[in-house]
Amino acid sequence: MMSALFQLQQSQWLDPDQLWAQQRRQLRELLLYSCRHVPFYRQGLQVEFARLSDEFSLREYSRLPLLTRADIQQHFRDLCSDALPRDHGAASAGTTSGSTGEPIRFLSTLVSTFFWHAFTLREHLWHKRDFRADMVAIRVEKESSVEKNWFGEVGAGIFRTGRCVVIPAHWTFDRQLARILEEKPAYLLGYANNLLGVLQLADQRRVELPWLREVRSFGEAVSPELRAYVRDRWKVPFSDVYSARETGYIALQCPDHEAYHIQSESAIVEVVDDGGNHCAPGEIGCVVVTPLHNFGMPLIRYDIGDYAEVGGPCACGRGLPVLTRIQGRSRNLLALPDGSRRWPTLAPGKLLGIAPIRRYKIVQKSIADVEIRLIVDRPLHENELAALRSHFADQLGHAFNWTFRFLDEFPPTSGDKFEDFVSEVA
Repeated sequence: MMSALFQLQQSQWLDPDQLWAQQRRQLRELLLYSCRHVPFYRQGLQVEFARLSDEFSLREYSRLPLLTRADIQQHFRDLCSDALPRDHGAASAGTTSGSTGEPIRFLSTLVSTFFWHAFTLREHLWHKRDFRADMVAIRVEKESSVEKNWFGEVGAGIFRTGRCVVIPAHWTFDRQLARILEEKPAYLLGYANNLLGVLQLADQRRVELPWLREVRSFGEAVSPELRAYVRDRWKVPFSDVYSARETGYIALQCPDHEAYHIQSESAIVEVVDDGGNHCAPGEIGCVVVTPLHNFGMPLIRYDIGDYAEVGGPCACGRGLPVLTRIQGRSRNLLALPDGSRRWPTLAPGKLLGIAPIRRYKIVQKSIADVEIRLIVDRPLHENELAALRSHFADQLGHAFNWTFRFLDEFPPTSGDKFEDFVSEVA
């Protein structure tokens, strides 16, 4: 692991051409292996791979067909290797979050798990965290727990750390804040929407968090408003990671800037438009990922269902490509009656100022109907409900038919993601 971390310290400074040369070498091994040992690719991919030149470019590679979540659902067995290399270790099965609406099974190997740990450690080292300190992680768990180190099984063998206190994300903000105040962690990790709710509750109660050194998020698109709020109100840095269980780490936030660096040593990441063309800096497109080290279940040009904005070279000097912002999943697009779609902006800071809302989730049920799910401290007055209708009409760009649904708590999801807006419109 220490050797891998040393190599990652060097490779991050390679220029794009050098990175692609290394990626292509590993990719060629993955493609050859998949043609021989993965039934799903044995026919079509052999023909496509034969058309690639010896020094094929990323543009040539992008002509290979996309792999979709539906493909994985329908062809899981055929996507699994029939002769896993011995030195990759045993394969283990996992499932992704049901929050995507398309839950899938996948396989990972000891090698792919090793690289997950390596990039976890890279992210901590990039941001120069104090491993002696304690962390609170708000995650999708049934019960609270205390882990002896931050990294799980890899922690004890590499770095000694403080404790990681796990708080279930389905707890109320009141209960979460009480536990945070009890633990006094240096680092606070959670979903963006959840973090905003907890921090604003502390703000409303005039509670200070003098021991807090950094707020970290995962599993949800991060708004500029949240970044600014953490920076300006709580005077600590905010960092985010972009990953998926079936692919591993995709991008990590730069330690010097707010943009994300694609983890090129672990995956080939393309951002493509509706025509399959690579997006230029400033353009938003669909994220396509090829993990380079998982030979147990190769995912070649996997359309993960997310959208991201491409960035230019980073001022930090790293050669790793840049994503300016992770926009979210395709199911997070709002459908308007005129047939258009757009990314919804919910302005959570303003929303939580209208009424005593502990948590919210917006679900578009049809082209005309939107359900607003709320956990509140008390029954809302009619003027508060009217203000919420006005707020959402302004933010979503249309006066939908609003239905309010009040809950005691949001049930735990089957995975590790929470989305504050979901559309059920096909």
